Amino acid sequence: MLVLIAYGIATGNPWLQIGALFLVLGIQVAYQIYKGARSGPALEANMREAARAKRSKALQYVSERDVRSAQTAGGSSGLRSQVVKTFGMILLSLGTFLGTTYFIGVFWPETPHWLSYVAGFLVSMPVSLVLTAKAGMPSGVPQVTPSSYLVTERGIVFEQMGRSLIVKFPLVKVEKGKDGNSVEVDGIKENDLIPYRLRLYTDRADELLRILSPRVREDLSS
Repeated sequence: MLVLIAYGIATGNPWLQIGALFLVLGIQVAYQIYKGARSGPALEANMREAARAKRSKALQYVSERDVRSAQTAGGSSGLRSQVVKTFGMILLSLGTFLGTTYFIGVFWPETPHWLSYVAGFLVSMPVSLVLTAKAGMPSGVPQVTPSSYLVTERGIVFEQMGRSLIVKFPLVKVEKGKDGNSVEVDGIKENDLIPYRLRLYTDRADELLRILSPRVREDLSS
């Protein structure tokens, strides 16, 4: 898409730019429909398991108010820090893109503009990945922060887009968040529509860690 848009700008052909956008949007919509159709049965099964888990023994419940309190207590090391990191990475990636195109324009002025745009994009991609890793933020796999959640004997039940879902036990990894007011959880991936990486905010992080740590299966984390 980037090549088509850049070439369309260079040649003054807006149809290439519009066509590239519609092509990518069409592919994305088709993929989402295909993914949703394939993941539907697993998603429904997960929702049924979440409903059963709600009726089992509760180990800890963290309300929306408790989550907000823990996020606020985390201060600059909590949710606000992640927002700042994300915004900073966007600015640095954009700066890398613009800097690359400017550098090419100064030292190789004969280079077509569309080609310098492509080069800037290719350079900014690895820079963005390195910054993501350095910032300790998840790459590729989204991490969900539930507004409230319930830990039961079966797993961690939480709300996502109006649906009750569950990250089932055993877990792959559990560790205390860097802010001290959260616990990072990795479960077993079921499919692309069911989150399995959670950041659980709580003022009782040590207690939650003691509850979840025995639910980690060592052979899954290796």
